Amino acid sequence: MYGYSREHYIMLIAKISWCLDSNGLVSIVLRSFTGRVDPNTNLEVKELRGYVLRLSKSGIDVENVSIDDLIEAETTDPRAGGRLPHEPAVEYRSGDRCVPSSHLTSFG
Repeated sequence: MYGYSREHYIMLIAKISWCLDSNGLVSIVLRSFTGRVDPNTNLEVKELRGYVLRLSKSGIDVENVSIDDLIEAETTDPRAGGRLPHEPAVEYRSGDRCVPSSHLTSFG
């Protein structure tokens, strides 16, 4: 499920389609709520996964983003390029690998 209503889903599909048509690829970060609570912050634990969708002759190819690349993307300021502190109560996932944000070194 994406968002709270069917309109959110329609908007998501429209944006993905536009990016694929315009650029031939789109990157997506999926944030899932786990229902577990982080004991250090009392925040709900979120899982982050990243995907790159590319147009190909056979349709749309989906590639998992590596944990290292996902962490890099999520802890880099998109405007200034500097490092951001990691978000608490997050697990970065790719395939079978998982790195909790509590195991990362803080930046700054």
